[in-house]
Parts: sequence; C-alpha cells; structure tokens
Amino acid sequence: MTLPTYRNLHPAERVVRVLLGLVLLGLGAADALPGLGSIAALLLGWAPLVTGLVGWCPFYAVLRAGGAHHRS
Repeated sequence: MTLPTYRNLHPAERVVRVLLGLVLLGLGAADALPGLGSIAALLLGWAPLVTGLVGWCPFYAVLRAGGAHHRS
C-alpha cells in the first residue's frame, strides 16, 4: 500500500491539527489530566500531529471530504 500523492487537508487545518497534537502530547507528558486522561492524551495526540504534518487524513479519504484540492 502506498500513500496518495495528494493532500486532503487545508493548510489552516494542518496548522490547527499540529497545534492540537502538540497540546495533547504536552498535557499527557506533564501528567496534567486526572486519572487515565494523561495516558489518553499521549495516545490520542499523535493522530492529529501526524495527519497535520503529512497533510493527509485517512478518514477524509474514505469520506472523500477535505478542505484541499486533490493533486496528482
């Protein structure tokens, strides 16, 4: 399986996803959330960070949605 050669995230959404991922990872690393919240933040923070950095969201690809135009 190869990654697509297009991005399906708008540049503004990419910035928001990267920031959200960094915030979640920071909260998890600082153990700032009660109970299992810090562990959940560490696990869930990677998804928006990676999709924001790559510019491609597999969920959007399945739904054929997204803010950016497909490029070949």
